[in-house]
Amino acid sequence: MNPALPVFPALHHACFPIAAVVLYRADRNVLLLAYCKYSGATMNILFDHVLKENGSSLTEQVYNAVLAGIRNQEWREGEKLPSYNELVAGSGVSRSVFQSVFRRLEEEGFVVSVRAKGVFVKEGAQSRRPIVGRAAVILGVESTPESLAVGGSTDVFGPLDLYNLQADAGKAGYVISLHHVNREGGISPNLTDGQGEALKGIVSMVPAGCLAKCGALPAPVVYLGVEDDFSHPRVSADICQATRMLTEHLIELGHTKIAFLARPDWHDRLFEKAWRGYAQALSGICQEPDKALLHFLRMGRPLDIKHLKHFLETFSDYTALVCTTFALAQRVVEVCDLLEIGIPEDLSIVSLQHALMRPDCESGAGFTSVTYWWEELFAACFAAFDAGSRYPHIASMDFYPKVLRHESTARLGDLPGA
Repeated sequence: MNPALPVFPALHHACFPIAAVVLYRADRNVLLLAYCKYSGATMNILFDHVLKENGSSLTEQVYNAVLAGIRNQEWREGEKLPSYNELVAGSGVSRSVFQSVFRRLEEEGFVVSVRAKGVFVKEGAQSRRPIVGRAAVILGVESTPESLAVGGSTDVFGPLDLYNLQADAGKAGYVISLHHVNREGGISPNLTDGQGEALKGIVSMVPAGCLAKCGALPAPVVYLGVEDDFSHPRVSADICQATRMLTEHLIELGHTKIAFLARPDWHDRLFEKAWRGYAQALSGICQEPDKALLHFLRMGRPLDIKHLKHFLETFSDYTALVCTTFALAQRVVEVCDLLEIGIPEDLSIVSLQHALMRPDCESGAGFTSVTYWWEELFAACFAAFDAGSRYPHIASMDFYPKVLRHESTARLGDLPGA
């Protein structure tokens, strides 16, 4: 038999129900791996993959072949893969190769190993991307990933969902490492130390100025939730649209006296966008923003209990309040509780960032707010790693929010005495 011409008819005469056959060309330039499954009187080839020796190892080539079979639904989700004994007996490829391949597929979320039962294709495997590298996430300044895991946030999007971050990144083909800017201006842990996957990009939740002392970074940077002229490319939000949506939501509930409150240290550009959206919504009911309210906000007073009490007393005729950040909204709730101002009976509160009204309360009621899918935000960051080098003129990708309703707002006509 000419070794350069593998003979497929031989497969149809296999006498066992499951067969895996590996045929080598004599010059070893091509490896043909064909896994077959016997069904009745016919042999169905589940995958037939030509593997070329182009510098990659046999393990890598078999991995690509099995992954192709999963993606092409030659094994469907929930279906059992052939056992090691079946593959080794029929293929001539060592057990250690298949063990290594299946271990990697399990780590990447394509298969799941069940003790005493075998290896099965995992749900969602067909749409999952293989791991392409590592994305380093810089969470903040002079903080640790452990502290930020419970309170980390961005100026634009609010609290970061670290719990689901690893899973969301895995869907896009990335593993995540968490970092912060230390007091010396460096990045801890080091971006390149002790990491198994190659670093493909950096997602920074701190502005470019905070990274200035770090020197040249080893991978492209995309800024998430940072509003800064020097931080680009960045993934941001349409703050104008978000504020307009929330204000219009309050108007739909019957509110006509709606206040606006922003932190004094909030970025000027973010404030201007939010104020514009607030004004646009009020124009729909033929109103203009209160000049006294704008003057109060422009004074830049710290929003401590004293000044928030003064704010609530000064604008006590307002029945609803739009807050720019979750922390500010929570502070307003604390002061309202002290002043015995009922929420939402006396004041409906909405927030541009999603969070719980009273984090320590078992009820867990949240603010009516806008929300963003972190999976989409990080997917945009990952896509920008490559796009940033091809389209350097792209400065910002703005995401549109979705309104998330909770118990912090009420229809004005439903309130006592309304």
